[in-house]
Amino acid sequence: SGVVVGNVFSIDRRVATRMTKRTASNYSLLATTLVNVACGVCLIIGSKHLYGIWPYPVTAAAFQQIMLLIYMYDRKHDVLPPVTHYLAFTNAAQVAFSNIMIRMCTLGVYELITALRIPALLLVQWYQFRVFEPRKPTLCALATAAFSACGTWASNHSANVIGVVVGIAAVLAAAASKAVIKGCVMQYNTNPDDLLRAQVPGTIFILSIYSAIVEQPACPSTSTALCVIVFGLVAIVLNVTGFRLCSHAPMYYQQLSPFKTGLIVALSNSWGDVVRAVSIVGTTVFASVYMRVRSRNCWENAYVRSMDY
Repeated sequence: SGVVVGNVFSIDRRVATRMTKRTASNYSLLATTLVNVACGVCLIIGSKHLYGIWPYPVTAAAFQQIMLLIYMYDRKHDVLPPVTHYLAFTNAAQVAFSNIMIRMCTLGVYELITALRIPALLLVQWYQFRVFEPRKPTLCALATAAFSACGTWASNHSANVIGVVVGIAAVLAAAASKAVIKGCVMQYNTNPDDLLRAQVPGTIFILSIYSAIVEQPACPSTSTALCVIVFGLVAIVLNVTGFRLCSHAPMYYQQLSPFKTGLIVALSNSWGDVVRAVSIVGTTVFASVYMRVRSRNCWENAYVRSMDY
């Protein structure tokens, strides 16, 4: 009986230890999420103001990535070159196109296009890694896409066509990047900070080439340069927390986008007409429903293809 009692106490201690670790992990995830959302809201609102006085969004993104490289300069990594190059390309496209969309579109349209990240990731993670979502979350993602399309094109306030096309490209690039982060973490048990560190030089190179050839930026004033630096610091936190959230679950990070931009639209009063306002609310509501019904173990149950694919 003494052996039985000892075994029971040993099991209780193991269960308590697992519960404590799970609770600490949940609190850490919540804190990372709140910091990421706060930084995202501040960066988008600030960037919209910055691009109004200094219209060089890709140049600003390049400066932010350079600051990120300086922050992580002494961190080595063992990420495979194909993954490094892929992440550099997709991240550069995501950052550049997103910043261009912020400059060309209203924040209301930005919210609607950003909401497409949920259905885009469903498509990309299925194509790349054969990750399937159940029917309910898939229907929620399709409803989000329908509200996004309705608010963008059915509104009396016409959207900038080029800005919308660039925004869709940003959405696809973001989905491709986030899916590969999760796939690489699962296959190679890679630290997400290493993935972030690996792709920064390539991202800087791509953004700098575009900036020099296409934008040809003018020298900013002192106050504008200070704004770029401050937003660069915010972008560092946003990137680090974003990669960590993607290593947890890429869809978890993507579904934060409608909430971020919903807060931005509310704070900046950029609702537009009734159709666009209803569509913005609709995308946020269905993103909330998706969060409620989404599968928590679709990646664990999926056939994850080799990263060589």
